[in-house]
Amino acid sequence: MLNEGERWTTDAALREGMERVHATFVEVLPAYQRGEFTPEAATDTARAIDDHVAFLVENCKLEPAADAVLHVLVGELLQGAEALRQAPQSGEGLPRIHAALRDYPRYFDHPGWEEPTD
Repeated sequence: MLNEGERWTTDAALREGMERVHATFVEVLPAYQRGEFTPEAATDTARAIDDHVAFLVENCKLEPAADAVLHVLVGELLQGAEALRQAPQSGEGLPRIHAALRDYPRYFDHPGWEEPTD
């Protein structure tokens, strides 16, 4: 999934979209960890993740091979958002989004990216 052993180059739209996803995740993580992540908050978070992903998909312009890698991560983010709607405190929603955020810098070169902590 790497570009001849190197991470893929990102464009401004991809970086902005992923930073938005990151900010949303970091904002809700404390409530999730305390078991105070309400269904309403989960729905709002899922909607925000959907919006951020839509922004980056619509505006990001990558070469086809990099785009294919990105679509794997996008799929994980969207599946995490859907899981949030179904079961806010499950191990499927926010943890899946977190995993995609951890995987992102393994495949894409995003200067200044700060990996979200647990």
